[in-house]
Amino acid sequence: MLEPDNRLIDEAARVDRHDLYQRAVQCPDADFDFAEAVFKRRYRRTPQDLREDFSGTSLASCLWVQRGPRRRAWAVDLEPALHDWCKDNNFTCLTQAQRQRVTFVNGDVLRRRRPKVDLVLAQNFSFCAFKTRDVLGRYFCAARAGLRSQGMLVLDMYGGFDSMRPGVDESSIDAFTYHWEQEPLDTISNQIKCHIHFGFDDDSRIERAFSYDWRLWSLVELRELLLEAGFGVVGVYLEGVDEDGAGDGDFRLCQVAPERDNWIAYVVAFP
Repeated sequence: MLEPDNRLIDEAARVDRHDLYQRAVQCPDADFDFAEAVFKRRYRRTPQDLREDFSGTSLASCLWVQRGPRRRAWAVDLEPALHDWCKDNNFTCLTQAQRQRVTFVNGDVLRRRRPKVDLVLAQNFSFCAFKTRDVLGRYFCAARAGLRSQGMLVLDMYGGFDSMRPGVDESSIDAFTYHWEQEPLDTISNQIKCHIHFGFDDDSRIERAFSYDWRLWSLVELRELLLEAGFGVVGVYLEGVDEDGAGDGDFRLCQVAPERDNWIAYVVAFP
């Protein structure tokens, strides 16, 4: 039997969409740097135990345990196949001792989890899959119940005028292009559908590598729900902008802020 000529296989057929997602979307080290600074400012110590909710391929959990010999991580996701992918891929950069400090939990983030941890992360707007105040409030209650008395929940959120408009944004990353597509926002329900596509130099593409059906929550709604869930202090850290209006990577605690074309924020809640 003749072996296939790999030159005839387009680039889109060679790649792994989860690997592309990690390279294009995730930046756990930046999330950790921010979370550790805020945590240490409040509690005068460094967090050790992390729960990564909506963990997907559990990249954050793997990078967390690399940050220190006492660090542990629990990765919670409904899809066991994503945990298997992590073991086959992200685990390759970990030592055996580090792997033993990552615990995979195949389950619902709405359930209260033990042991209690210092830090809960729900990143990449993942909680927006919860479209009602009741369900999102239940998640915040579960997250709070899973924190130590000196603990912290960190969410990220995006918004601005551009978040309400349909369109496609493109970014070149290494040898591929990342496309973020937004369908029209339903202004009554604030529900929106978004898609990630990947393009390559040979003009091949992965269409709708990932799709999301979300509710676009406002910052005031998140603050109200977190306080209703029993958190004592909620802070909003908005990213600053540079001279060109692009995000500068510096997140500042804000009490008031004018609306912008687009923004990214960390929402931080303490028990």
